Amino acid sequence: MKSAQKTSSPGKVWNYTLATGIAWSILLSGLLTWCIFIEQRHLVMYSHEEHVRILSWSFALVWFFGLIGFSCGGWYASRRVRDHLRDLKALRESEENLRFVLATSANDLFYEWDVKTNTMEWIGDIEGVLGYEQGSIPRTIEGWLDLIHPDDKIKVAATMQNGSTTPFDISYRVRQHNGKLQYWEEKGLAIVDALGKPSRVTSVCTDVTERHRADEALRESEERFMDVLLKSNDAILLIDGETFVECNRATTQMLGYVSRQEFLMTHPSKLSPPKQPDGRDSFEKANDMMQTAMDKGYHRFQWQHLRANGEEFPVEVSLTPIKFQGRTVLYCLWRDLSEQNQVVENLQLQNDDLRRQVKKLSVTCSIFRSADQTDASPEEMFQDIVEKIPAAMRHPGFASARITLGEKVFHSSGFSESLWSMEACLIVNDTPRGLLEVFYQREKPETSDEPFLEEEKRLVEAIARSLVHIIEQSQS
Repeated sequence: MKSAQKTSSPGKVWNYTLATGIAWSILLSGLLTWCIFIEQRHLVMYSHEEHVRILSWSFALVWFFGLIGFSCGGWYASRRVRDHLRDLKALRESEENLRFVLATSANDLFYEWDVKTNTMEWIGDIEGVLGYEQGSIPRTIEGWLDLIHPDDKIKVAATMQNGSTTPFDISYRVRQHNGKLQYWEEKGLAIVDALGKPSRVTSVCTDVTERHRADEALRESEERFMDVLLKSNDAILLIDGETFVECNRATTQMLGYVSRQEFLMTHPSKLSPPKQPDGRDSFEKANDMMQTAMDKGYHRFQWQHLRANGEEFPVEVSLTPIKFQGRTVLYCLWRDLSEQNQVVENLQLQNDDLRRQVKKLSVTCSIFRSADQTDASPEEMFQDIVEKIPAAMRHPGFASARITLGEKVFHSSGFSESLWSMEACLIVNDTPRGLLEVFYQREKPETSDEPFLEEEKRLVEAIARSLVHIIEQSQS
């Protein structure tokens, strides 16, 4: 940056004044001469003394108007010089402020390159920044380009010398005195002359080494993250802008697709049934789940997805917002609950079966206790037993029982015959005396052969033996 010119001296002020006065004198003298010339034919009528007097007045007027011209010229010139001095002072203060700002900036350096003289003026400690001795860096463009990495040198030189009046922005590497590299960003402007050739280049250089290292560390971290994501045995996806943008092979296998490109760039609802188990629309609920994860920083829930063949399957979804490639995306982890739900369902069935077995055992014991009563008549015992038999069956809700002894018939509450039945004869002393029958009002879904389980048949036979025992006791 060129320094402001020195303040104008008093001699220059006098030169302005003298020049202006002479100009006024010439102008007025010419005007007076023209007047004398026009009136010359009248001068012949005057005497010698009158001629001398007229000329004396003429010269007096010339001097008078010349003095006025000098005064006016001095006043005008001094005003111009005063304005000029004020402008120079403002320019100098502005330049000093700019120098102070640039010199005190921690990461910025400023230079101006005069193309015609091939000189560079730096504002800021260029040697200190790069670790060189003071004054050891030549103030020429060649000296500066020698410090730039060879792979970047041609690009920088071409940018600075292309003559474009558009501001440029370039990045390059600079070699420090210890051999290490710094990463710089430069923003500048080339000023061209009347022929369109660059005459001056001004630029601001910023050391972005730390930012570059941070970017490199982030890039390496993202590469490691993607490596773990793609090799993980868990189904992992990335959601950006409410669509799946990345996933691993485990996700493709879980969904049953050949290639992940078949379902990427789709909304989660596209891989789901229209409605979720709670009745909500999949598209609407998926957006709510993603927004909840964004708001809370984490969200886990169960979801019904669709495989490629249209099969629904349950998954546990975990959503976590993360920073990836400068954007906030959702890290999505799927856990297939199909096997777990099957195990839970089997355990539930086993528990239900166990409760039924316990209840059946309790009812069975009650039936046998009823058969051992001594203070009740056989008819009362038969009725009590036939009422308890349905509760001992595997499906007591639609079971009924009937005991037939000759002309006497005992049946449970709500008794009704059906196609699905089993029976046991009541044989006393090798003589058939009656019949125990158990009916189901509908066929059981568990078997396609018979509606009753073997254990139920054995139970009915055991109850029949207890009934025979009651008959034998009543006959003794």
